[in-house]
Amino acid sequence: MKPSRDNRRVRTFASDFFIGLILFIAIFALATFDTRGAHSAPIFVAKTAALAQADTLSPAAATSGTLLLRTPSEENPNALTKALRLETNVDISVTGPIARARVTQTFRNTTARAVEGLYAFPLPGAAKVDALSMNIGERIVKGEIKPRAEAHRMYRAAKNAGMKASLASQRRRNVFISAVTNIGPGEEITIRIEYQELLRGKGGVYSLRFPLTTAPRSTLGPNLRHVKLDGRAGVPGPNPRAGGRESEKNNLVSLQVRLDSGFPLGRVSSATHEIALRRPDDETAFLALSQVTARPDRDFELTWAPKDMAVPLASAFQEQIGENGYVLAMLTPPETGAAPASPSREVVFAIDTSGSMAGTGIQQARQSVVMALERLKPGDRFNIIRFDASFESAFDEPVALTQKSLAAATKFVTGLEAHGGTQIMPALAAALEDKRKKDTRRVRQVVFLTDGEISNEAELLSLLAAKRGRSRLFFVGIGPAPNAFLMRRAAEIGRGSFVHISSQAQIGERLTELFTRLERPVITDLKLGWAPGLRADAWPSPLPDLYAGEPIVIAARVSSLKGDLTVSGKIAGKPWTRTVVLSAARQGRGIGKFWARQKIASLETRRYAGQPASDVNAAIEAVALEHSLISRMTSMVPMDITPPRPQDQPLASEELPVILPAGWVYEETFTAPVGQAAAGQPVKLASNDAREATGGLAAPGADKASTRRWTLSVMALIFAVMTALTLGLWRHLSSSVVPRRDGRRRA
Repeated sequence: MKPSRDNRRVRTFASDFFIGLILFIAIFALATFDTRGAHSAPIFVAKTAALAQADTLSPAAATSGTLLLRTPSEENPNALTKALRLETNVDISVTGPIARARVTQTFRNTTARAVEGLYAFPLPGAAKVDALSMNIGERIVKGEIKPRAEAHRMYRAAKNAGMKASLASQRRRNVFISAVTNIGPGEEITIRIEYQELLRGKGGVYSLRFPLTTAPRSTLGPNLRHVKLDGRAGVPGPNPRAGGRESEKNNLVSLQVRLDSGFPLGRVSSATHEIALRRPDDETAFLALSQVTARPDRDFELTWAPKDMAVPLASAFQEQIGENGYVLAMLTPPETGAAPASPSREVVFAIDTSGSMAGTGIQQARQSVVMALERLKPGDRFNIIRFDASFESAFDEPVALTQKSLAAATKFVTGLEAHGGTQIMPALAAALEDKRKKDTRRVRQVVFLTDGEISNEAELLSLLAAKRGRSRLFFVGIGPAPNAFLMRRAAEIGRGSFVHISSQAQIGERLTELFTRLERPVITDLKLGWAPGLRADAWPSPLPDLYAGEPIVIAARVSSLKGDLTVSGKIAGKPWTRTVVLSAARQGRGIGKFWARQKIASLETRRYAGQPASDVNAAIEAVALEHSLISRMTSMVPMDITPPRPQDQPLASEELPVILPAGWVYEETFTAPVGQAAAGQPVKLASNDAREATGGLAAPGADKASTRRWTLSVMALIFAVMTALTLGLWRHLSSSVVPRRDGRRRA
């Protein structure tokens, strides 16, 4: 049975409609395809990453601030390409021993597509990042500190909404990592971080280092195991040649340092770069690289030292933050040759002889202790305790230095062997036992050396509270096992210090440095006094002794910056006092944050002392939020703070006067045509399109892309309808011509 003419017309119409629909979908897909990337919220990851962790870069991977772009290909789906670095501006302010740095770096995506980026910055020493901002095209992103629980709720909400999300948490030091998506082709991204570092002088000489070198160590190597970009794992290291050779005119650096030392400056120099130096007064120096924009072919290092002094110097800095005042006091000892005669000492050496110290460890410990014994002076007293699963002492109590006692002690030390387990508490209690509590002529020092783990924290703190007395406790932790944080805090409570020796091969050198320093106490029994009515919360508490070549730094929050601070102690048994007028103290930067770090460290110790964890956590969170610090209880959540444009306001541009930040170069920051206004004169800035469709976030160039998509969509729809009508008309005309019997056609 042949289909009727009506059925044939229905099938013909359906076929034409299907063809038109396919054409419409194809053209619509092409029209709406955005080569600039997805429109979902961008990823931002910011964290202080631990070395050798699963989501970190190794130190060899990033020798300076670097932006790596994810450029997958069929041959290498996880390829990384180095972004072109256009400019680096570094502004460092040194207040006493505190260095606060602001680093601004500009990169360009030289690829032809929108990409994800991974920014890595190797932090010097124990520096910690506390501020992050990014300018990606028209978008502005700022890292905000949130309570950890709230940050995780925001993270889960973003993930449940199908958005790419991540958050920042405080881990360990060394490498700061930040990742971001939606960097458009040819687009520039400016990243600004701020970090703070406590500089520690060695032998009276201070040094500041800033990482600048970009080569040759560019391979991430095996330590980069899981850099997570949008949930993808396992990204191999970039090829040093992948990004091409950076142009001579790009990758330039400007660097400025404001040095306010807190003591009369002696030599100020850089062994790595030529610097232009200006010294407005005896304690201050302003310096910059001699070339305004230098090539980063080596790391920058600056060193300085105080002038020769015959007496200790007390100095102070102040910072006002809101209603609170913050004070940084600094005690600087005189040069070793000019230091007054040191008092006699009573020294107890406690040496870990457990099996884990076998080999190089016990050999170097024996040699170092024998050296320390030989350097004791007439009038000193001493004892040696060895401990493993049990403990044993060379003498029943500390004895006076004689040839006989020295020979017996040397024989005891050279006969030490490493074996057995580790019981720390009984040996520490024996070392703190003091049978001459009224002996004020001697400084009592306990040097406790172990590679074991202290697991009973509450017992340790209780022991210190009960037996500390006049003893100064110096902890020496060896290897990865010691609880470094607890040992450091316990040493501070014991008015001593903590030395961490990472490998047994360093034991001899580090112990020699410690023993040599302990021979030269300059000021003992230090105390702080505040003006009547002035409330102060100061750290460290109690104060340690002042030793030659090593200053003491005190941070305090005070109710007012009016009044006096008095520092008192003993020099060779005689009273010593210095008074500092707070209102006359020099202005400084980062003092509030430094105090907050010390406060958080002291709060952490309360957990070990048995205080409820909820109370400790709440106190840490409050301090960290007040001072915008990443901590165990807070995280950094990068937020898009781009000002939205009201829906009824058309996209427009206007001329605004722009004053560039100090150190910025106009031509490198703004791509202006020849003859456009110079820096400080009006520059055209476009307003931002509304971002309701993307939850407040939009991809670069979203306004232009949106107009293009809708225009092409309408054109695609018209084209598809016209195609369907044309096909239908052609079929209708073809079917209306009927063939005749003689082979000809008729209408």
